[in-house]
Amino acid sequence: MHTERTAPGIAIAHTDDDVVIRVNRQHAMPILSILLHSKFGDGPRIDFLTTPYVNALIEALIEPAGLATSDLVVDRSDLDAPIRLVEEWALSNGINADETMSMLRDAAYPYTLKRVV
Repeated sequence: MHTERTAPGIAIAHTDDDVVIRVNRQHAMPILSILLHSKFGDGPRIDFLTTPYVNALIEALIEPAGLATSDLVVDRSDLDAPIRLVEEWALSNGINADETMSMLRDAAYPYTLKRVV
C-alpha cells in the first residue's frame, strides 16, 4: 500500500516499510522547534531524550533551519530537567559514570553545555 499526504511545504509518502518526509527548507525551523520543545519540555522522558532517532532528525534539520551546532551553547541550568532525569535514571538503574556521561551527551544534544563558574 502506498499513501501520500501533502500540505504547503511538506510531502509525506509511506508504504508498508517506509515513511518518506520531504520538507521545504523554509519549514525546517518550525519542525526543529517542535522537536526541541518536545525533547526539552518540563516533562522529559528518558526514551525521547536518549534515542538516536530523535537526535538524527534534529541533526538533519539544524543546517536547513539556518543554524550551526556552534550556535547551540547553553548553560547547564537551562537543561536542568532533562539532565536531572538522566542522572536519576542512571543512579536508580546502576549505570556507571562513563555510560551516564554518554547518556547525558545524547540527552543534551544538540546543545553544547557551557560551564558555569
